[in-house]
Amino acid sequence: MAQSSKKSEGYSTTKYCCVTCGTATDELSHHYKEGVIKIIHCKQCQNPVDPYIELDDLLVFIDFVLLKLRAHRHVLFNIDKIKYN
Repeated sequence: MAQSSKKSEGYSTTKYCCVTCGTATDELSHHYKEGVIKIIHCKQCQNPVDPYIELDDLLVFIDFVLLKLRAHRHVLFNIDKIKYN
């Protein structure tokens, strides 16, 4: 039996989702030096892909409770892939 890879089955290789428009993207930010982070802008809507990565968890939770779509996209698509130090 031949083994099938995820790429050949049509799975997406993108990792993240723009919280504004929902476009898939490969990265959220560039890490240059220790403590220097540049947030990536979406190619579709020209907004930051996920500005919630800079905010405190309490602020994200408040937006989530207020049913803001951007906060829900952050939690559902991006939060499990962010590495916390």
